[in-house]
Amino acid sequence: MTDCAEILNLLRGLNEKVDGLNIRVGGLDTKVDGLSSGVDGLDTKVHGLDTGIGEIDQERGRALDMLQQDTAMIRSVVSSHSNTLHILRQDMRLMRAAVNDMAKESVTPGEVAVSARGFKPDAAASLRIKRPRGDS
Repeated sequence: MTDCAEILNLLRGLNEKVDGLNIRVGGLDTKVDGLSSGVDGLDTKVHGLDTGIGEIDQERGRALDMLQQDTAMIRSVVSSHSNTLHILRQDMRLMRAAVNDMAKESVTPGEVAVSARGFKPDAAASLRIKRPRGDS
């Protein structure tokens, strides 16, 4: 009967080991459930990040639109200033031509040379009329 007692002891030992394995499997199930909830939390966080990235893209899109509008406005202003500058240059050319025409009409034969020393607009003594060579 020793064989029967040994078999019973072996079965009892096997039963204890199976119970231990069942306890361990139960612990693993709890850990897997914890991991599942952790993965669900990560999914929620990833979704939140996706939403945040979408908001950043929208903000960047708005900033890009504003930058394009500002650039268009600056181009318009620069174009306007360029046109104004062009008109002023034309006016300056016309004024120079008019001043040169007036100066030519009032000059007598010969050139008027202005002395570099001590020129005073009201002093007629500082102006000399140079006659062309050959005139006596």
